Amino acid sequence: MGLLDRASSSQSPDNKPDFLSSLMNLERGVDFPVVLFQKIVHRYRVEKGALFFSSSRGFTCLSSRGYDKTTTNRLRLDASASESAEFAEMLSTRGSLKSSGGPTTLKEYMSSREFGLLENIFWLPFFREDSIFCIILISQWGGIEPGNWSVDFNGISANMSEPLFNSRKSLAVEKSEKRPGKNDLVEKLENLEDAFLIEINLAPLIKSIIDIREGLSILNLKNEIHRVFKTLAGPSQDVIELDHERLLLVLDKHRTPDPGLFLHQLSASLPLLFQDLDEPPVLETKKYTPPGSAEELEDLIGIIL
Repeated sequence: MGLLDRASSSQSPDNKPDFLSSLMNLERGVDFPVVLFQKIVHRYRVEKGALFFSSSRGFTCLSSRGYDKTTTNRLRLDASASESAEFAEMLSTRGSLKSSGGPTTLKEYMSSREFGLLENIFWLPFFREDSIFCIILISQWGGIEPGNWSVDFNGISANMSEPLFNSRKSLAVEKSEKRPGKNDLVEKLENLEDAFLIEINLAPLIKSIIDIREGLSILNLKNEIHRVFKTLAGPSQDVIELDHERLLLVLDKHRTPDPGLFLHQLSASLPLLFQDLDEPPVLETKKYTPPGSAEELEDLIGIIL
């Protein structure tokens, strides 16, 4: 990039007063954090950056831009990140931060090349009471950074923290459960009486979202969809992860007497939760008959697994 080009690209994006208003007027589905991240990426000409959201394992990367495949697949902030000097300073000032290089915790989750390229980093935190629950990291942008990013980011943080937190409050509590094996499935399915068993293939749904939105972590998107389905099914019904692309719904016939209507409502809810879906997707399903004997149970387990 030439000197004149760098000078030109270093100018602050148009400081239109309606940018923050446009963020506040965004729809608030469960993918609201990703939508917000992409708006900021476009606005501030971000070439490399990532969106992290707190989880049971630290901070999960929901979306990223510009990093190599190794980093995209591995990127996250572990629980010790909250004890870093960067987090301590942001908490003490309740604001954004520019730092030199990244915390050593990032090294484990980035390729050697990407970690070696880290120089100045902008951190845009979002706060819930006395903790950071969401954070955007920006490590490369189009030219010299504008001088007023901190002012802009502090305004975004102050106004968007509550909407960000509330957009995901309805999701089922995240659990760090291992995927069930044969014995687990036998235990769940052997005493079924009045239940519908429906397998959902997530691959077409995942592809439709990934094709529209660049930078999503496929693994985390699958986890997000799982949590959405569990939320919609309710706490008294099972949503079992069979593998990375298949879920098994175990629906109580008394609570859900019409499985077709339930699947229709599930599909119709998805565009409200994942805003890039223009219309309700057709869910690819298989229906199974609950086993009536040990032999039928063994056969069913063999088919499902």
